[in-house]
Amino acid sequence: MEAQTAINVLPPLALVKLMALIEAHLGTTFPALALAVFHADELVLDAAWGHLDPETQRRLALPSSLFDLASLTKLFTATAFLQHASAGRARLDDPLVTVVPEFAAVQPRGVDGGQDPHSKVQLPTPDDLRDLHIDPARVTFRHLLTH
Repeated sequence: MEAQTAINVLPPLALVKLMALIEAHLGTTFPALALAVFHADELVLDAAWGHLDPETQRRLALPSSLFDLASLTKLFTATAFLQHASAGRARLDDPLVTVVPEFAAVQPRGVDGGQDPHSKVQLPTPDDLRDLHIDPARVTFRHLLTH
């Protein structure tokens, strides 16, 4: 497995152990990985493995590749919200604007195609959603936690 490497001065034994761990999980636990390792304020490894698009394998991961951490942070956000809900400070079906009134500043909002997570290019709006508008004042915490 070849890494896309910018700098590699990691000690040989550490690199062998790291490569064994990556080889055990690349393609199963995760499709791609970018890793920067610092020791004593010095960058000792800046490398990437795998493909950003595992189905086509056209886009190699690079040390500069950006990864979306939203799925990872959802676990912590959901846990924090559910603690507030358990304490009676919020409910799943409360509108988001009860906490963030600015969310409803633009009304109504048109539905768009979203953004490609890798290239950040705006995606086209599907034809069946082109004329659909959403009232942001009706978006609830349940919507956010289950999207």
